[in-house]
Amino acid sequence: WHIGICPLDHTPYNRVKTNTKWVEYTMAGVAVIASADMAYDECCADDCGVLVEDPGGWLAALRELSSSEEERFRIASNAQRKLVELYSPEKLRSQVLSTFDLARVLYEEAKSRAA
Repeated sequence: WHIGICPLDHTPYNRVKTNTKWVEYTMAGVAVIASADMAYDECCADDCGVLVEDPGGWLAALRELSSSEEERFRIASNAQRKLVELYSPEKLRSQVLSTFDLARVLYEEAKSRAA
């Protein structure tokens, strides 16, 4: 298993997802392809994953990483360094709590629009 995918539709529900799948793939040494403008932008930055902006980008990214062991290794290595530096259990706990806060804000926005 060399490539992990993290596809997310741009929905209110998915806006409050965390990047846990990136963390899990990275821990396993797997290069990640993920949806852009969602939970994965920050973790995939700095060449720690491939961000895809549109449906056509998935096939291109899969082809690119499938054909290059060196590229997969480079991305996975970068991601693992970032994981060690930035994703301690304390930081992940904070991220989850921030996501709960965002969910609360989105709920309140939806509730006020419905009123």
